[in-house]
Amino acid sequence: MIVLMFSARAHSVDITPVQPFPLAGFARRKGNFHDVNDSLEANILLLKVGDQQIAILSLDLLFVGPVLTDKITELARRLLQLEPQNLLIAASHTHFAPSTDGTKPCLGEVVQYFLRATVQSMEKLFREVLQKDQATVHVETKQVMMHHAVNRRRFGWHIDPSSCCLKKGVYMAPNFDETTDDTATVLRLIDDESNLYAVVWGYACHPTGFTNTSSVSADFPGCVRQSLRKKYSARLPVVFLQGFAGDKRPIELGGRIGALGRLRRLVGGPHFGRFDAESYEKWASSLAQRIVDCLGSCAEWKNVSSSLRASRADLESRAIIESQSNVSLGPFSIQCIKLGDEILIVALSAEPVTDYLRAIVNRANLGGYTFIDVGYVNSVFGYLPTEAMVAEGGYEAGGFFSAFGLDGDFQPGFEERVLYAIQNCIYSIS
Repeated sequence: MIVLMFSARAHSVDITPVQPFPLAGFARRKGNFHDVNDSLEANILLLKVGDQQIAILSLDLLFVGPVLTDKITELARRLLQLEPQNLLIAASHTHFAPSTDGTKPCLGEVVQYFLRATVQSMEKLFREVLQKDQATVHVETKQVMMHHAVNRRRFGWHIDPSSCCLKKGVYMAPNFDETTDDTATVLRLIDDESNLYAVVWGYACHPTGFTNTSSVSADFPGCVRQSLRKKYSARLPVVFLQGFAGDKRPIELGGRIGALGRLRRLVGGPHFGRFDAESYEKWASSLAQRIVDCLGSCAEWKNVSSSLRASRADLESRAIIESQSNVSLGPFSIQCIKLGDEILIVALSAEPVTDYLRAIVNRANLGGYTFIDVGYVNSVFGYLPTEAMVAEGGYEAGGFFSAFGLDGDFQPGFEERVLYAIQNCIYSIS
């Protein structure tokens, strides 16, 4: 067997706030956090083949936001000699971290102290990763079925929680009839001494299951990270890439519900509840064990050939959404990274729904690739639904506007513009 090698450096840094700040993610949550359940981190992987180099950076944040994106991009250019198309900056989308995105104050006000501290942590991360000895690694990939998330858009009669009126339409409830991809993709990097050097894994699921809304937590990505380090190495870099999770969330059907919740279930069938501490621990630990077991298995791993290509395309946000608000919408960015002839990463600066995964794979004829979908990169304007969803309505199709500080509508033909731009970005490195 021919083993094809990459040069790699990987590292992590703690970005947990050191004093109480407001957390981002839930519009109704007020006040500062009370305690830290588990640490927030930034993890980075540098890969190099010849004169080609990429960096994949993941941060335990709701969104990165325009200011932090610009600061990280400038640091990467200065310290890592990386241009924006070779740098992927992704948020895990945890709802239990302070905000760094000033364009969405309804979801959490930015505390400048935390923003500055995060920038300083990024500089520390970049400087320290360059001090690491460059490792020679080979990369393998594998996919595993998770069975931990479900589509959250269902059509039918329901009781609207804001008005308590009976309505018919799309509402947020588990939809087991909707086919949704629930696989995780895992990359393992093995060094020349056959040790696990770093892990990259991607999965689409809203990190909203953690139970204490006044505590800091990385949610399930942090649980996976802890489990992997417990088994392999306390300093193992673990890069998490949140997928197209716009309409996916944890399967949490039991838990805490009030009188209105019971009435909603009577009228509309199964509804989401809130995990209690025990049920969340069971769900998150089970998810983490799936990834641990995947890495421990010897079967079905596919070698990744040693080549790198990256591209980026920016689409004007007003080609997707026309907003009358004062929020300055940055460009909608598309990034594509090709690892060998086996892995294709497509990353979007939005909260894409899972239908885009199928559409991209079919449209770009990606049957031979392991496809890793990534949302929540750079500066996110909001959800990216399909045009069919906009016609149906629902939170992801425009109901999110007020929480995101937007006032407008999706532009006719936006889905085709997005898919065409993604297709061209993929073809530019094929």
